[in-house]
Amino acid sequence: MKKYIVYLMGIVITSVCITQKSSAQAKISLNKPVIASSTESDNYPAANAVDANTTSIWSSGSSYKQFLYVDLGEVFDLTKVEITWGVGWRPIVFDIQYSLDAITWKTAATFKTETNTNDKQTFEGLKGKGKYVQFLGRGRGGKPGYRIADFSVYGNPAKK
Repeated sequence: MKKYIVYLMGIVITSVCITQKSSAQAKISLNKPVIASSTESDNYPAANAVDANTTSIWSSGSSYKQFLYVDLGEVFDLTKVEITWGVGWRPIVFDIQYSLDAITWKTAATFKTETNTNDKQTFEGLKGKGKYVQFLGRGRGGKPGYRIADFSVYGNPAKK
């Protein structure tokens, strides 16, 4: 934290503290191309998951195993994923995965519980390099299918 004193015509006006943010994370999924296993209807396209508007959602078809992945356009060192769920459609089993080619996936985090009452889930401290990041739903407590209001991926450009 740096402290700055502001002078105006030789008089101290105020003392200001400025905290510099670290260059840790940038949201890298915003409006990027996204692929989904299915959609419930044309009203709920996959692109809604990465538009930063939590009133628009991606809603999958009614099957327990569904995926949605975002193409980041280049390889990133991944640090965090945040998912905001559509109302009432919270999965109880899912994976966060990453890939360099959208064919071979590595699991960065797995969520498994008997009930999920969270509106938003954050997975920090992810380690891995990926061009693609995926939500892989593997189970819901109620009717099948998934709704994601926001799928945010954070990271930094990978060092070459």
